[in-house]
Amino acid sequence: MCVEERKKDDIGFFVDGVDEKDLNGDLLMFGYLLRVMMQDLECRLDVVQRILRDEEQRTLYFDKLKALLENSLLWRMVVGIVRVFVVFTSSAFLRHLLYDNVQSWNGRQVQRLVAGLVRLIVNSTEDEDMEVAEDEPEDDSPAGACTFSKSELSEMASLLLNALLKLFGTMEGLGGFLATSSYRSASANYRVALDEFMLEAFWTEKGYCKDPRTANKLLYSLEPRDTLRFIGFLTATKFTKAYQQSDVQKMGPDALAKVKKLYDAMDVLSLSSKDLETFYEIHIEAILESYILDISRTMKIYKSADHLALLVSCLAASIVKLQIGNESIPLQSDKLDKVKEMMKMCIERIYEQECSTNTSHQLGSFGTICLSIASNYIQLAV
Repeated sequence: MCVEERKKDDIGFFVDGVDEKDLNGDLLMFGYLLRVMMQDLECRLDVVQRILRDEEQRTLYFDKLKALLENSLLWRMVVGIVRVFVVFTSSAFLRHLLYDNVQSWNGRQVQRLVAGLVRLIVNSTEDEDMEVAEDEPEDDSPAGACTFSKSELSEMASLLLNALLKLFGTMEGLGGFLATSSYRSASANYRVALDEFMLEAFWTEKGYCKDPRTANKLLYSLEPRDTLRFIGFLTATKFTKAYQQSDVQKMGPDALAKVKKLYDAMDVLSLSSKDLETFYEIHIEAILESYILDISRTMKIYKSADHLALLVSCLAASIVKLQIGNESIPLQSDKLDKVKEMMKMCIERIYEQECSTNTSHQLGSFGTICLSIASNYIQLAV
């Protein structure tokens, strides 16, 4: 059937002469929907924070806060109690976010959504054309050509991922996923699920952040508290896989106690984790202790000195950003000076190991820049 006949006989395939592979309209519409969802969410989060700051209002309205979040447009869109009429079937962007007749949280769909968001965030450079279809027409102006730049798509993906983390993180902080709560919002902890999905999209074999430069894009796109939590879970995953608790005990009388929080985190990092009364955080001291325990082995665990340098710089940057926002920092001892000294020690040991002729994980130019940035942030932290 020729094109002209298709236009006449199959309106469902052609509308105004535009091929169904043209996704610009879908993306424009989603950009609009995203702005609406963000406005709705920001208003609701503002109300939640105001009530939590006032003891009297907190007592009166605390039980209503979870419903306030559950009725947000973003919660309804992702968790699903509404019918959605647009499906991104051939776009790499959010192809599994919107789907018909959703009745409940679909972990697999959200997992694929998070993977797509991570991919878009780290793929923000314009070094190659945006792939929007498997069989792209060969003419100079294909109907399916995407008019959105990679940086624009990356910005939209970052906005949505951070919104999801904030929404479900706030619910977790309210005890909304606590199994024993009479006001439980779900059978699983959606915030922990996001952590798990992000980890899978990060440094696994199928992940998108194997190179430290791409990993840098994702880590710096997150809010500081979410960055610290993500690095904590990442560290816990890597460390507990490399070290048995019995091995750590042999390294010193207090060695296991210093990193025990990492082993505890692995009990939390599962979809069945429903015992959190408040927002879960991993102490920065435990993260740094795991790095300096055996710096040579740590570099092997994290693939390179550059990867490790990136994590240290992100930790330092997040601390300063939390201080600027007058937010609490997840410390075990409430002594920031101790953390600063541990960071300095970690940086020194990375440099020392880099100078060793026996190491195969030499520090590159990117890692050197990361350590310099970390040192500057350490000086800013007060």
